[in-house]
Amino acid sequence: MSEREYRELVLAAYDSEVAGGVLSPELLSPTPGNLKAAAVMVCEQRFDSKDLPILNSFFSTTPDIASVLRAIQQSDYQLFKPLNNFLRNRQIETSFKNIQFLAWLIDFKPRPFHPSLAIPEQRPIEQKKIQPLSGPIDQTDGLVKTAAIPRKPSIYVYSGIIVLLAFFCYFLTIYMTNRRATDKKGCMIWAGDSFETISCNAKRGHVPILRFDSTRFDAFKKINTDTITPRALGHVWYAKIHGDVEFYNRSGMHPVDTNKRLLKLSSHILNKYVFKTEAP
Repeated sequence: MSEREYRELVLAAYDSEVAGGVLSPELLSPTPGNLKAAAVMVCEQRFDSKDLPILNSFFSTTPDIASVLRAIQQSDYQLFKPLNNFLRNRQIETSFKNIQFLAWLIDFKPRPFHPSLAIPEQRPIEQKKIQPLSGPIDQTDGLVKTAAIPRKPSIYVYSGIIVLLAFFCYFLTIYMTNRRATDKKGCMIWAGDSFETISCNAKRGHVPILRFDSTRFDAFKKINTDTITPRALGHVWYAKIHGDVEFYNRSGMHPVDTNKRLLKLSSHILNKYVFKTEAP
């Protein structure tokens, strides 16, 4: 298999998964920041030493998960820009290491690439067998014909339709009730350490006005560093904003820079920015 053939297979798999909506939100709407966040999640969830040649080529790191994860978290967003540009415009050229990195992100197999790889066989399309029609035979004109017997819908069909309509009305009622409750509260805005309610028609400044989300409004908070202990690992998230590190008690997108996904707190970040035991 050539590099060009492998590239076409990876892109076809990516396009298929985008069309099917089975990828993570970061890969469905790629940006340099989203690609970096997706790389962190993939490394944490399904790191495999067999992928080290791909990761070493892309990040120039050493062969262990701690080094790879640290290299991803500390990498500059510009590193992901060539792949992002290529996914948005297939007419431009891109390095083959970006194609292999995309294969790792979407869990494409086989990987990594090797010239000895064989092109995967295409599954044959299963043909449906045509069942003969049932009914009496009409031979009045000398030809064999089948006269279809009309069938009335059974009572089970009507009952199923009624049940489906009842479920639809039930969920529609719940949705409209929640929608009216949301409309009463309007929107919300980040106030430094938590969300506050605000009119959706309020004058917009540099802080975005978001549609009210009761779960995020009640639970999402900023954390002071003096309250963070080693037990926070796995339960606290962070983001670097204009050189400063901010900590939060929930995952998701940053409340002000809504294109930036919060990252899970690591030992390195804990020691460097909370305990300050590492040199900046």
